[in-house]
Amino acid sequence: MSMKLRELIRAVRACKTQAAERATITKECAMIRTAFKDDKNPFRHRNVAKLLYVHMLGYPSHFGQMECLKLIASPVFAEKRIGYLVRPRPRTCWTVFGCGLLTARVLCAGLDAARR
Repeated sequence: MSMKLRELIRAVRACKTQAAERATITKECAMIRTAFKDDKNPFRHRNVAKLLYVHMLGYPSHFGQMECLKLIASPVFAEKRIGYLVRPRPRTCWTVFGCGLLTARVLCAGLDAARR
């Protein structure tokens, strides 16, 4: 099981060298990728929040795009909140792979469901 966001921040800040930081981030990203393969993961929003932190540090986090869309489409408020928080970050691959259109469809479906 991967660590919580607060524990990840502490682990990254405790690193003395850039190589140690890179190793910590790589290990956590591998654990997040493994957790994303499980469809019934109750900590999906925590993992996406950690990916946001990894992205802010400058490391690649492109593998979490579809998870972000799954969070936006989720009926659980905590997951939906993280999905909307992570979605607006600038990426070129959002437009390349058509994720912008998927996001628009998910938003429209969410608004339609809220009206009913």
